[in-house]
Amino acid sequence: MRTQREEISATEAEARLQAGNSLEAYKIRDPLVLTGRYEHAINIIDCEISEIRADDCVFSQQIQLQGRDILKASFKRTCFEQ
Repeated sequence: MRTQREEISATEAEARLQAGNSLEAYKIRDPLVLTGRYEHAINIIDCEISEIRADDCVFSQQIQLQGRDILKASFKRTCFEQ
């Protein structure tokens, strides 16, 4: 049986990630655009996302993309520090 996912805007999803919260079991129709620097781990679990764009971002911790559907992703000129 397929789980019903709560739909949230890409803007709200990015704000949650910027605040250090995980995204779990959401549906995001518009491209999720990540900007700036992230000092904490990014966890996106069991979400339906049309597209993730994280171009020119800096990630100081791990990024976890687990399960579900992510149709397109871009990490151009992104820095992964550890």
